Amino acid sequence: MKAYLSFLSLVAVAACSDADMCDVNSAECLTMPASQIIAIDGDTYQVAGKRLRLAGWDSPETGSSAKCRAEHDLGLRAEAQAKLFISTGSRARLHLLGEDQYQRAVARIWLDGTDIGKMLELDGLAVRIHKDEVSGKADWCGNTS
Repeated sequence: MKAYLSFLSLVAVAACSDADMCDVNSAECLTMPASQIIAIDGDTYQVAGKRLRLAGWDSPETGSSAKCRAEHDLGLRAEAQAKLFISTGSRARLHLLGEDQYQRAVARIWLDGTDIGKMLELDGLAVRIHKDEVSGKADWCGNTS
């Protein structure tokens, strides 16, 4: 929790007077220029030097984290598409929901009012997940077992 609070402080400083901090249903909310967000991949972002996991969405992995070449290739497309969305967006809104087991902030992200996960889903580059799903991750390799 301490790292999460430090993250909030960093974001507030990074967003300067442009930040609109609010309390919506006990979740921390931030509004900032979209350019302050860096896409690492389809479901991982960086804000003010802190990694952030996109809540409620899974996208394909790249490199050694990918289970097959098809997943790696989709992961590269997801990363490129997320970067494109951010570069063409003007405002981002983040709803910070806490931290995951890797001490990354977990948040939902909207660009100009549209959920970035939904934008990626429309391109086949993300799937909606629920915290209590048994599988937890999509099969990007197309296995039908």
